[in-house]
Amino acid sequence: RGRYENAIGTITPLAAIPDAPVNVNLFAGEAWAAAGDLDQAADKFRKTLQAEMTPPRAHVFLGEIQAKQGDLEASQQSFRDALAAFDKLVTANEEDPSPRTNRGALFMRTAKMDEAREDFAVATKLDPRFFWALGNLSLTYSASADPTQRDGNKALALADQACEISLQRNGWCLSVRAVALAELGRFDEAVEAQRKAVELCSSLEVHKYRERLRLYQRGKPFRFSLEGDQEPWLALDRVVVPHEEAPVGTFDCFPEGELPPPQPKTEIAKKQDAVVLIKSKSGFGTGMILDRRGYVLSCAHVLPYAGPVTVHFGAAGSLPPGNLTEEAEVIAADHRNDLALLRFVPPKDVELATVALGVASEVAAAEDVALARVL
Repeated sequence: RGRYENAIGTITPLAAIPDAPVNVNLFAGEAWAAAGDLDQAADKFRKTLQAEMTPPRAHVFLGEIQAKQGDLEASQQSFRDALAAFDKLVTANEEDPSPRTNRGALFMRTAKMDEAREDFAVATKLDPRFFWALGNLSLTYSASADPTQRDGNKALALADQACEISLQRNGWCLSVRAVALAELGRFDEAVEAQRKAVELCSSLEVHKYRERLRLYQRGKPFRFSLEGDQEPWLALDRVVVPHEEAPVGTFDCFPEGELPPPQPKTEIAKKQDAVVLIKSKSGFGTGMILDRRGYVLSCAHVLPYAGPVTVHFGAAGSLPPGNLTEEAEVIAADHRNDLALLRFVPPKDVELATVALGVASEVAAAEDVALARVL
């Protein structure tokens, strides 16, 4: 939402914690980049790259900063390092569509459209409902600078699938559909789809999506450049447009019991021990402990499509990820709504902290809250 000072002020103390999760420095770098301090951002991404489990996109982010600063040789090396990291992820997670989709996006970013299309196609076979792969595959048919690569009808069919799976509520999917409609010359429909995308997209995307809307209103399709999809992954030089407050969601997934009463924000802030680190072969993410029997709520994209999952947490009074690790069982995963429920067996001598549920309408954007998500 453009409140960079809040983001930087929140993330900086966490980055100073010894053995802080690798994502902390990554997020700090993104915040500094969005605020315009590229030197600070580059420093955070380099620290991210020193970690054992380095997210490949850290290489991409660093490469984009290096290109922005004029060091093209270093930038190209960072992109090569990113590709090598994605290659390792794809090899280690052959049944997971996410690494292939991300590698395909990097191929598309660097004008390797055939390689991108192949990765997206394989990802859609691994999971026909993985809308990120479907949408990106659609873009290879609708937005390529090479007219021999374009097929508007195929692009629209793929975009329609992505929109259906995401329940017509994902701004990016709707924008992908608008690109396909414009490729077919159906500009009125493209304008309608893009307007919906503008309503649903994040604040960082609003400016870009409005530019595309004006393009369709002039009767012109969207195209990648000959150098590929040159839109940076990092928020560089983006105009942040304030949004209305996010719609208030409801929590209706509490296992084996009644939903606890909402607690004041002061109580929510005390419950950071209930936030855990989840690790798998695919990477890592966060979750929250729902009750003392070991139920954990997380996002489905955090989980692998195959392989073990571990939960890292601390006893009351310590900071996550703490010094305790337990194997977890995936009880259910809903990739359409990006929700997952896990369970681990808590050690007998440990009393788990549990998340305190609050009322979304009482929490303002950028306010200090341990964990916030519309469910």
